[in-house]
Amino acid sequence: MNLRIICLLLPVFLLSCSKKSLESERRAAIQPLPGLPFQITVVKTSEAKEQAEIRYQAATLLNNRDYDNLEDLFANYRDSKQCYADGTWKLMIAYDAIASADELSTSGWESHQKEIQEWIQARPQSITARTLMARFLRNYAWAVRGSGWGRTVSDAQWKLFGDRLNQAWNVLDDAGKLKEKCPVYWSTKMGVALGLQLDKSQFKDIFQRAIAAEPDYVYYYTTRAVYLLPRWYGEEGEWEKDLTHSADSLGGEKGDLLYAQVVWNIHHYGENIDVFEKNTISWERVDRGFAAILNRFPDSLAAKNERAHLAGLAGDREKARKYFIQTEGNVDLSVWHAKGEFIEGVNWAFANEK
Repeated sequence: MNLRIICLLLPVFLLSCSKKSLESERRAAIQPLPGLPFQITVVKTSEAKEQAEIRYQAATLLNNRDYDNLEDLFANYRDSKQCYADGTWKLMIAYDAIASADELSTSGWESHQKEIQEWIQARPQSITARTLMARFLRNYAWAVRGSGWGRTVSDAQWKLFGDRLNQAWNVLDDAGKLKEKCPVYWSTKMGVALGLQLDKSQFKDIFQRAIAAEPDYVYYYTTRAVYLLPRWYGEEGEWEKDLTHSADSLGGEKGDLLYAQVVWNIHHYGENIDVFEKNTISWERVDRGFAAILNRFPDSLAAKNERAHLAGLAGDREKARKYFIQTEGNVDLSVWHAKGEFIEGVNWAFANEK
């Protein structure tokens, strides 16, 4: 399989350090307009605190080889289907807490892989342990490939990248035979399939099997949208049409909620793209979807911040002003690059207010 045909494989578009530094300095100097109806403050949300606790608990249990409590932790999040306003399941937070070793050396990655393998050996029928191994191998593949453009990747890096993705695929094939099932199994398989360049019919088959198993798992729809982005394997407008079809199939408030959650996730994919400038997105439907999201998650500061952010990107000054007021000036940095970006949005929304 010729992996070189992809110009950019990493799902993150990196700016240079100097540009980031200049942008940070510029935004740090931005001051809010006088007379705003709130003070602007960066806050650590309850969601962020809870996610940190989940990550710590999962990582600690693995480090202690406490497999019984590890299995219970994942089973509880799997069975409860608890999620956050953007559709992210708490189960996914637990997986990703121990599926990577981003800051470690090669020996660190290998040591971490051994830890996961020990879990598999101790619990050979565990869908969690095997799915985790596949996610780890996928992350390890991207780590060895690096963050540069395709032309900067060496032959040795390409080979390791492909080898590890294929290892992940084989682990998933074995995991699929287990009696126990997990929704993260399918999202992991979709992620590996994207890296392996499976064609549209193959990817669609995985997606259809995934939503048949768990139709409310938002990450399936997000990963499909990513696959269909023009930077990957889609045509202009394809992911938007596909998402509309999925949302229409669900129908009503449920469909609008899915539509808004996927747009939210695509907005923060890679370089935080402007989903309205570069894509064919219905702001009206996104807004309806956020009404549904906030009906279910009324205390989500992330949802309130994102709604205001998207209203600004959509050019809807009146609603942006309304939604910024609803944030009460509290900045959730899971939504904004920095406090200065929030201030930019507020200043635009309240400029020339009558």
